[in-house]
Amino acid sequence: MFIGSLQRVMRIVGRACMTVFAALDKRVRSGIRVQYAVTLALAPLTVYWFSQIPLIGPLANAFAIPWISVVVTPATLAGLVLPAPFDAHAFHLAPAALTILCDALATLSDAATRRHLTPLWHLPQPGPFASMAACAGIAWALAPRGWPMRCAAPLAWLPLLASVAPGAPAGALRVTALDIGQGSALLVETAHHALLFDAGPGPESTHAGERITAPYLLAAGVFRLDTLMISHSDSDHAGGAPAVLDAVGVRQLLASLPADDALWSHARARGAQTMRCAAGQRWHWDGVEFRVLWPDAGPLAGKPNHQSCVLKATSAAGRAVLFTADIEADVERMLIARDSETLHADVLIAPHHGSRTSSTETFLDAVGPLAAVFQVGYRNRFRHPNPTVFARYASRGIPLSRSDEDGAARIEIGSDIVFERYRETHARYWMGR
Repeated sequence: MFIGSLQRVMRIVGRACMTVFAALDKRVRSGIRVQYAVTLALAPLTVYWFSQIPLIGPLANAFAIPWISVVVTPATLAGLVLPAPFDAHAFHLAPAALTILCDALATLSDAATRRHLTPLWHLPQPGPFASMAACAGIAWALAPRGWPMRCAAPLAWLPLLASVAPGAPAGALRVTALDIGQGSALLVETAHHALLFDAGPGPESTHAGERITAPYLLAAGVFRLDTLMISHSDSDHAGGAPAVLDAVGVRQLLASLPADDALWSHARARGAQTMRCAAGQRWHWDGVEFRVLWPDAGPLAGKPNHQSCVLKATSAAGRAVLFTADIEADVERMLIARDSETLHADVLIAPHHGSRTSSTETFLDAVGPLAAVFQVGYRNRFRHPNPTVFARYASRGIPLSRSDEDGAARIEIGSDIVFERYRETHARYWMGR
């Protein structure tokens, strides 16, 4: 009698457990399908706007969505309706639960990184055709069961997933002066190599290295820099370098920094070779010559501006661009006295953002630029570029670009020079209003 009753109870409990597990299995399967659909549907937008696909996103959502739904949201709503003092406890619970979730997600990301499993898949920013093809392929893949040729839908994603950002033609170079506010960050690309000259401001200012420079490199398909060149230690040039080192691979750091600067050790920890920039250094990439003109080898002397690296890049056709960082009139005079012919360049990155202490008439005569670029912040506190200095350039009748007015500038340097200003080529209706 007792055994028979126990068996009946066990059967009832077993059926109840099976019912619960079946319902739970149904919910889990439904959640997985929803995550699959959402991840696929958002992938083109994520790649277009952020140049990446979060590979651990579905796994993170598997923890985050139930936690938010079951703990955080009810605690917040309870805080709105409960009387004192219970409302305070509810309002304390909600942020505490969010903190636990954020810590758990950070631990998940760190665990993936330690096992060399990148939590993000970085891709170049796709063009219109690749984006539209991917959207069509995703709509095709998410079509109802029985839709013809659903298995072929991934073929439409290939232009998005296999896109490669084109480099400059062989023997030519492309220079992009980023719009990073008051500071300096210029990407130099040849057919198969990339150099970043300065990285923009860091956490002590506008976080431009993290917000602009590093994301631009990823969007442009530059996942590895052959050289990161930091002209000197001023924060508007060097501050963004740690963010760049953390975001992309860097083969070599070439810089004019004090020996005890933390950036040296940061670069070595990221696997980069390190070297002081010094006059006389020279190398060739894809038919383009790079030559360091300043500072001289030996101990650094004087203020940081005086120590700035000066780099000249010359295309196979003999067209050149001169990167001058923050040199001032005294260094300009020394460079002219040393070899004024070496200074000749078709494009000049204005020294010291066009300050009144640089860009002397004799220096401009020696360089003889056909175009010039000023990297300055909107209404910056230094009032760069100095009106007299800017007028000195304008009097030469050459194309000028100011990042505070024109945004980023791109210069293609081969046998000819093609000069583009971002706000002209990507005009928006609100610009100039």
